[in-house]
Order: sequence, then structure tokens, then C-alpha cells
Amino acid sequence: MMEVQVKCGPKTYAASVAEGMTGAAFQEHLQELTGVFARHQKLIFKGKVIDVSKTLSSQGITSGAKLMLLASAQGPAGRGGAEALSKGQQAARTQSQQKAAEAQARLSQAFASA
Repeated sequence: MMEVQVKCGPKTYAASVAEGMTGAAFQEHLQELTGVFARHQKLIFKGKVIDVSKTLSSQGITSGAKLMLLASAQGPAGRGGAEALSKGQQAARTQSQQKAAEAQARLSQAFASA
């Protein structure tokens, strides 16, 4: 077993890695550890994205290695769908859209009466 460090945002996680573990298997392990779904993970080691189909050791990862986990907040539809937003974010977006529509209506009225 190898011990590696995974940085995700402000947090750093210690993770155990089996010698023949693939990138995909490691992502599943990190999902349990961090709560970030494997499909939303991108692992970076020495500036390169980890290939999930290859073993970690074949990509140069050894005990003590430091990896970076980039977690996307994209929903299953991809490209940041509404399902990726919290209720608070959805409410703020709706309120912002309403204010923009009201401002547009005021501008239209001002130019129509001029």
C-alpha cells in the first residue's frame, strides 16, 4: 500500500492506494473519502491529468505523492445545468432574472413615452 495526499480546494486528504489500483478505482475510493462523484473528478499529478484506465504506479505515482483533485459542480446534463445549483443559488438566479426583466421594462417605457 502507498500513502498519497490529495488536495481538493482548501482540504487535504490522506489516501491509501493499492499497488495495482487504476485511476478509475482510485476515483471511486476518493468519492467515498471526499463526497465528490467520480464522474465529476479530474485528478492532476505533476501537471498532467491522470488516465483513469491506467494504473497509478504506471503513471509515476509513488508513496508520498501529492495529487490535486479538481471537482466540477456540473450536473448530469453537463455544462452546469440547473440540477447543479443549490436552492439558494436557484432563488438568487431567479431574482436576478426578474430584476433584469423589470429594468428592461422600465427602459422600454421610458423610451416609449419620450
